[in-house]
Amino acid sequence: MYVKAFIETDDHAVAALPQEAIVQSEGGDYVFLFQGKRREGEEEMSDFRMIQVQKGVSAGNYT
Repeated sequence: MYVKAFIETDDHAVAALPQEAIVQSEGGDYVFLFQGKRREGEEEMSDFRMIQVQKGVSAGNYT
């Protein structure tokens, strides 16, 4: 029999993202923030801004 459990001892709420949403580049950790949509000729384009973040605790595929 096997059990995997997490015991929470604090109810400190923090913002979290899936680990796949954090990109590592040049030694830093980044996320992309959606800025809006715009038209470029016939095509609709999405604009994003790359923001450096400081990772905290990771658990259950979330950081």
